[in-house]
Amino acid sequence: MDQLKQNMILEEELYWEIKEDIPHEKSESFVDYLQKEKEKFDRPQSWRQKIFPLIISIILSLTGLSSLAFSIDVISSVFLGTFESPEAFSNVPFEVSAGLEISIGFATSLGISFSVITILYRSFLCRPNWSSYHDQMLSLFKRLENVGSIENFITFDEVNRKKRFQLKKISTDIDLEWIYPFIFDDFPPLLFEFLLLSFLLPFFVSTIISLFFAILDMSWFLILFLSSLLLLILIGFQQSGLSIFRSWKKYHNILNSVIYKQQEIIHSLILNKSDEITIIRHQNNFNRLISMSSYPIPQLIRVSAIIPLFGSLLGYVIAIAAIT
Repeated sequence: MDQLKQNMILEEELYWEIKEDIPHEKSESFVDYLQKEKEKFDRPQSWRQKIFPLIISIILSLTGLSSLAFSIDVISSVFLGTFESPEAFSNVPFEVSAGLEISIGFATSLGISFSVITILYRSFLCRPNWSSYHDQMLSLFKRLENVGSIENFITFDEVNRKKRFQLKKISTDIDLEWIYPFIFDDFPPLLFEFLLLSFLLPFFVSTIISLFFAILDMSWFLILFLSSLLLLILIGFQQSGLSIFRSWKKYHNILNSVIYKQQEIIHSLILNKSDEITIIRHQNNFNRLISMSSYPIPQLIRVSAIIPLFGSLLGYVIAIAAIT
């Protein structure tokens, strides 16, 4: 089968914006421009640039340990029978008050832990404007340029004086990880959004429960305060959720399109009675595509982002178990 027939035309509009501070001529290829970006951004941070994030991480770590110590202290007081509800929760049942304090302490501690992981990961293990995926993409386009096929995949484009390169096609034979820089504007992708959600999820649970008991007690001050807080949390959910959803949808659509294209290739090979080795090779490629991650973010970040929610729920369970 002709290799060009295996290329999939993209319906999604994927662009690589040309940065204003990097000079570019129309006669230069995408590889020429990427090489300029690599020379500018692919540099490790100096220790001076790492000192501030390190200091922030230490301060946050101490705050997180204080929150954890607070939760442990509340748990101990519940077991010893010396727990006293704070004035803010004076009209809330004893069990709920203890559960809220423990869960908030756990959620804060675990949320801060994720913040520390994020800051250290961002400061010491990656660079915001260049990553291993950029290197992989540059290597791919160098190969395409060497065989004279680069113009089949990406072309220079200028709209409203904005210079950019438009990705037109991709191949089912190429690992999709190289496309990540086209989908995400920053690396690691969506760290801020996941960081925000890691804080909002546990406090959303705590706020909902507190608001429920405030309504039962008809405490209008608490109802107004918690309703305002809940509104801010929902706005945060909307902003972060939309960013995550847009990136996921774009990646999901491209991955599915490549998988469907690979299926068409296999069906065409079978109908044309191609040799068995060729069919097996494309079948293995199909298996590779369907086994790819549904969302391309580091595993460490994926796991860390949901820990605060489980920590919050764990706080309620521990409190109820201690009381009963």
